[in-house]
Amino acid sequence: MRYAAFVISLLLLMAPADAAVTPEIDPRASLEVVQRWIYNYRAKPDYAHVPAAVRVLFHSQSFKEPENAGIYLGFIAGAIGSNPAKAEQLVTSFFPIAPEDEWVIVRAIAYSGLPDWRYLLRKLAPRMPGRKVMIDSYLANTLPTLANIPLEETKIGMFDKMRGVFTKNPFAKEEKKLKLVQTFASNQDLLDTLWGYYFATGSHLPVLRIMQMLPWTK
Repeated sequence: MRYAAFVISLLLLMAPADAAVTPEIDPRASLEVVQRWIYNYRAKPDYAHVPAAVRVLFHSQSFKEPENAGIYLGFIAGAIGSNPAKAEQLVTSFFPIAPEDEWVIVRAIAYSGLPDWRYLLRKLAPRMPGRKVMIDSYLANTLPTLANIPLEETKIGMFDKMRGVFTKNPFAKEEKKLKLVQTFASNQDLLDTLWGYYFATGSHLPVLRIMQMLPWTK
């Protein structure tokens, strides 16, 4: 079943629905209208109406459950990264934003793929003081960008385990550390984020990343 879903999804890459028309977005439009607009965007990019579409997403509380908002996050990130010259203008047009939704802007900038995404994030940081910890984490590489998230966590080899046994101080007090590694395997919403990025840009890079996951569908 999962394999069939992947095949259907890949077919969408070659034949976008309503390829000739990408309707304009009314800020009062429904979420369903925006969804169709996003799915068809790559066929006829409509950059000027991205702010209106994003406002509908925020108004519809699409990011209330982050695990179900990956495709929207990816689309916003892709839209930001698709036009570096207008990236700051685009992001600024999203404001004002409810405090609970500011994480979307922070992550979208970090995921955008902009060469100077750190500069943009620093510049907009004063407008999102409640997200300082998150912003600082991205700037310090504590949180990974979309391109740097691994498919799955690297497993420790037998040699490394043995080395740890012989080099560990047996009298040292053991400290329990909580290690959370963000991976595509442990965060299914990241796959949707790649699709959203593709819809906004038509770039082959997210597609290649998606294809790397095909063995998981067997």
